[in-house]
Amino acid sequence: MKFRAKIIDVGCLNHFTRVVNTVSRLTKACVLRLTCDHLYFVLSGRVATGGVSMWCELSQGNFFDEFQLEGVSADANEIFLEVAPENLSRALKTAQNAKSVKIKLTKKSCPCLTLAAELPSLSSVSRVVTHDIPVDVIPRRLWHDFREPQMPDFDVSIYLPPLKTMKSVVDRMKNLSNYLVLEANLNGEMNLKIDTDLVSVTTHFKELGNPPWGDDGSQSSSPTHRDPDLMAEARVDIRKLQQFLTGQQRVRPPAPSHTRARALLAVRARALFTSEALGLLFTSEGLKTAARMNAPCARCGKTVYPTEKISCLDKNWHKGCFHCEVCKMTLNMKNYKGYDKKPYCNTHYPKTSFTIVTDTPENLRLKQQSELQSQVRYKRDFEESKGRGFSIVTDTPELQRLRRTQEHISNV
Repeated sequence: MKFRAKIIDVGCLNHFTRVVNTVSRLTKACVLRLTCDHLYFVLSGRVATGGVSMWCELSQGNFFDEFQLEGVSADANEIFLEVAPENLSRALKTAQNAKSVKIKLTKKSCPCLTLAAELPSLSSVSRVVTHDIPVDVIPRRLWHDFREPQMPDFDVSIYLPPLKTMKSVVDRMKNLSNYLVLEANLNGEMNLKIDTDLVSVTTHFKELGNPPWGDDGSQSSSPTHRDPDLMAEARVDIRKLQQFLTGQQRVRPPAPSHTRARALLAVRARALFTSEALGLLFTSEGLKTAARMNAPCARCGKTVYPTEKISCLDKNWHKGCFHCEVCKMTLNMKNYKGYDKKPYCNTHYPKTSFTIVTDTPENLRLKQQSELQSQVRYKRDFEESKGRGFSIVTDTPELQRLRRTQEHISNV
């Protein structure tokens, strides 16, 4: 078995890191399934026993610049690994500003996923940080336990409200009860209810919308039709719902180039309400609208999302793209200097030069001409004062100055 992949684009690296961070908040251990075209993060839990199941699918073409895989055999060209997503998340945090990240399957004291991050350096010698993440190879006889789950039959499907708003409501309700009742109908209405002996609380959400699921655009492929006002409800553990919402707070919509991915992680979610259990399926709907709301990066031209945005010099930048124009050193809001709407470090900031004008022959001629004009004005004022018949009583300093000026003009 061989596996080797490489990420160069900073936006792809940040998006992949956010997906891994979300998975790490939902579970401590999961199965990483590798195929030639996709990556899968799988958590196979039994709902009947209170377990949680998860299926996250990523298209490798939307994240990796290089991807090579040799599976167990030619007819089963896949690799199943059991990995701790928290360890993978910690390794990716050190590579946020890396030039490239290489991921490969190695055999050391035990099977490992090796991450090699090439970090930027001011010298010609590159800096490479390597992380070895222990994994367990799952034998082929157990692969059938980690196949894609079937979509359950449901009565109502509805778009969830903004997850941040929903999380704030659930955080307040968890102090009142251990279980929460979710209701929804085909009119886009959803309620969060808690009903105990001491208190009864209900939060209403309206005009959320119902996504189509059937081939004809209906809510269900079954021929039965449901009353739009009739509520379908599910009773769930409020702490597990809170854990799900907490993990989604760091997820952001991917860039437009990633919208082709059938990733089951996105900002908005669909809730499937049945009479038996509650299932949550993440979809990538609404990502193009969200992408248009974010301005592009001034350097790479890709969409900038709030978690990686730096706004200065009347532009928006990715944190990895905000570097010096000369040495490419990564900058921040504290150590950058702007010139002509471009960021520079202190060393390469353009210095302002001043030109000292010397007394050239032309300047001397203009200076003498200005002095002569001033003297002529003084003489004219003196002659006019004599013509008006002013009586001079004393020889004041002003008169002495005028006489000297007149004599000087006569000499000239």
